[in-house]
Amino acid sequence: MLVALVYETGARVGEILRLRGGDVAMDERGARITIRRSKSQARVLRVVMYALLLAQYLELRSPGQTTRCSHASTTPTLST
Repeated sequence: MLVALVYETGARVGEILRLRGGDVAMDERGARITIRRSKSQARVLRVVMYALLLAQYLELRSPGQTTRCSHASTTPTLST
């Protein structure tokens, strides 16, 4: 998941690792990720190609988990 998000968004690895559940919002076009802490200013990034994978990852997380996504390298498999 980490590599997919870095590839699609161009975000820095540290920015992705600091994401919290509330920083990701799914919508009809994919997902929006809000990068709050950055070397530059806060920004919103769009995820389209890997939105399904991101949604599956978020579903696999514990419902009450609000800690940092330091385990973001765990990638769920897509069913075909």
